[in-house]
Amino acid sequence: MKKVLISANTLEIGGIEKSLINVLNYLSDEFKIDLVLEKKTGELINKVPKDINIIELKVSDFKIPFIRKIINFTRKLIWKFKYNNYYASICYATYSYSANKLARISSKNNILFIHSDYTKIYDEIDLKHFFDTRYINSFKKIIFVSNEMKQNLLKYYPNIEKKSYVINNLINCDEIITCSKEKLNIKFEKNNINLLFVGRLEEESKNIFLQLELIKRLKDKYDNIRLYIIGVGKDEERYLSYIDKNKLNKYVKLLGYKENPYPYIKNCDYILLTSNYEGFPVIFNEALVLKKTVISTLKISDDTINIGDNFGILVSNNINKLVEEMKEIIDSNKQNILDIDIKKINEKRKKILVGVINE
Repeated sequence: MKKVLISANTLEIGGIEKSLINVLNYLSDEFKIDLVLEKKTGELINKVPKDINIIELKVSDFKIPFIRKIINFTRKLIWKFKYNNYYASICYATYSYSANKLARISSKNNILFIHSDYTKIYDEIDLKHFFDTRYINSFKKIIFVSNEMKQNLLKYYPNIEKKSYVINNLINCDEIITCSKEKLNIKFEKNNINLLFVGRLEEESKNIFLQLELIKRLKDKYDNIRLYIIGVGKDEERYLSYIDKNKLNKYVKLLGYKENPYPYIKNCDYILLTSNYEGFPVIFNEALVLKKTVISTLKISDDTINIGDNFGILVSNNINKLVEEMKEIIDSNKQNILDIDIKKINEKRKKILVGVINE
């Protein structure tokens, strides 16, 4: 079997990391894989297929910059001479300097995954700095998870168009359906309007305060509205403080980290996502499997799915408009569930990815 290296940061819980686990599961049938992590940590470590070799290549945190650079350079030099027989190498963590460097030096057949729309994060100068310092032009192939991400970045790097592909995140449909049948440890009342957010508790990108403000404004009209939040992150205490201050404890429940979020997805009425920017959220694909409507502030598409057109409901990130849109959705019980064979689409994505690696 052909040897493939995949480099990443950690396997802490997150959309990118969950997607990586699915990639490992699918590609391990086709290739012999070494997974290289900066830190061999995270809740998802035990999800890595047994036949995949996990290597930890730590980045030095030595306090003196000059010595730190020498240590890291030496480690990568040793790596280059010791591990230089990969057919292909994939950087799965766009932001990671170390993962990026390893993928570039381990094979000429190297691939960069881009999971987020960085044009929405940085201005032009910082955007160019971000991708220039990650040597985007040096990669043989670049994979985006949505059309919008690709088209937005091509405005700044038109030269990468011929080596760019759109391949949405891989998911395990059978596992999602099986896990969704587990019993909930809380009860979703059928007469309630049950909204669910699943993701990292981080305000800059996820914009969760917009959801909290939405509930605050709707609760008087809809006393049965409930927002359940699954996830952990650095801004959790800020959200808890806001909930207490605005007396929302009856309406908003922070459930913390859930190894199996699928019963919650299956039993909610809507998935709510108010992010400022994303790639193509894994939760959208999971919602498709479990036939749940997504309410999203983001218009995102790939070759099959278009959020806001043929799947999901697109809403404003302006709180006043959002309140009125949500009233209309609730009063009409509006739904938009795409009836497609997501399992078949997932197999198609896998074949495309294998084909790109083998090119």
